Amino acid sequence: MYGLTYPVIDLHEDISLYFLTFGGGQPLADFRDDLSGRDADIPKYVRGNVRLVFSSIFPGTHTFDVKLLEQREKDRWLPRVIMRYPQLQVFEHLKIYYSLSEAYGVKIVESLRDVEDVIRSSDYRLGFLIHVEGADA
Repeated sequence: MYGLTYPVIDLHEDISLYFLTFGGGQPLADFRDDLSGRDADIPKYVRGNVRLVFSSIFPGTHTFDVKLLEQREKDRWLPRVIMRYPQLQVFEHLKIYYSLSEAYGVKIVESLRDVEDVIRSSDYRLGFLIHVEGADA
């Protein structure tokens, strides 16, 4: 890291969607494993000094489409998504984030003070700032 220790903020990660869709086409493993081919996990965050992750909740529901089978044969993962009962999906995503928080000591960020605590900590800390994708539109 060339002696730099600036904290990094990741502005968008679909961590809960990754687990909810069993990897979503990427390899599936424990979040503390540095898995090749996976976009984000704890070892990658530590190496990059990522302190805060805007942790997205995408409340869409995957559904079946015959055309998806053709895409799957071409080794592509293109899910068909519909918005049906998104409130139920939100709770599933929240459950995943809180489970990860408990299992790996990740701080669920709920205030500006929490943001400052994870970013300014002399020890490495990781925080999830949970948001619903598209709610700001």
